[in-house]
Amino acid sequence: MTARHTRTAILAVCRRLMQQGRLRPTMRACCARAGWSSRTGHRAFGSVATLHRVAIDDIATQHAILGRILGGERRALGLNAARRMVKCAVLGRA
Repeated sequence: MTARHTRTAILAVCRRLMQQGRLRPTMRACCARAGWSSRTGHRAFGSVATLHRVAIDDIATQHAILGRILGGERRALGLNAARRMVKCAVLGRA
């Protein structure tokens, strides 16, 4: 498998975990479920914060996170406010 496939597999697991409610999954958890070591994950992303930042670039992941935080009220937010809220929830800052 290429580095790109490895990165894609780890990222997919991270997004799935976030969509299921684990807003800050560990590198170890993401890599283990993708079939890789956390060392491989750190080589691919550098840090868990970078993995999280890349993961929340996905619109479906953003919507799932907002749905968990706000429920039906998420539609009341504008796009920029919604993105800031997701960043704050996952990264601890907007």
